[in-house]
Amino acid sequence: MTRFPNGKRFAFSVFDDTDGSTVENVLSVYRLLSDLAIKTTKSVWPLPNVTGAKTGGATLAEPKYLDFVLWLQSEGFEIGLHNVRNHDALRQIVQLGLDRFFDRIGMHPTTHCNHDSNRENLYWGSSRFRTPFIRLGYNLTAQMTHNHSFEGDIEQSPYFWGDLCRERIQYVRNFVFDEINLDRINATLPYHDCRTPFVNYWFSSTDGATVKSF
Repeated sequence: MTRFPNGKRFAFSVFDDTDGSTVENVLSVYRLLSDLAIKTTKSVWPLPNVTGAKTGGATLAEPKYLDFVLWLQSEGFEIGLHNVRNHDALRQIVQLGLDRFFDRIGMHPTTHCNHDSNRENLYWGSSRFRTPFIRLGYNLTAQMTHNHSFEGDIEQSPYFWGDLCRERIQYVRNFVFDEINLDRINATLPYHDCRTPFVNYWFSSTDGATVKSF
């Protein structure tokens, strides 16, 4: 028995991280996808960029980009969340960003993906791993390359927003693999993990950041 609608053998989609996106550099791609009736997910930042952040890009605070995103939505593309902005955000900023997303898009985001090293990322860094030995190895490596604390799922932290994620967002991306057929990695996608209660369901992705990796 197939798991896909109408007896299909596979499904294909894209979750497009919004890093570096502008109307000028992505519009032609989405016009082509729309012409081909391939309706994918475009993530957004609801709040303006923070100057000096590692990565920038257009946001829903810019009228031209908002019009583009609303066009995507009208064409049947899903609009997802890539954190509320391109830099760390305290709980009250996250809540503002989620409210702004709802105001602009007319619904809460169904999908979310943590952005880079934002401090409010959920279950990020070593918290992604369940094996103590792997966690230790990750922490030792991370200390040599960067020093980030991820606190979106820590209730005592001013960066905590796990309850808001659970209330408003259905799916969160976790691991990304060098494998185009994710059934070979985990045939139960999406999945819930009782050890990460602030995420309703996790999903995995194929690494497609560049043509070479894809």
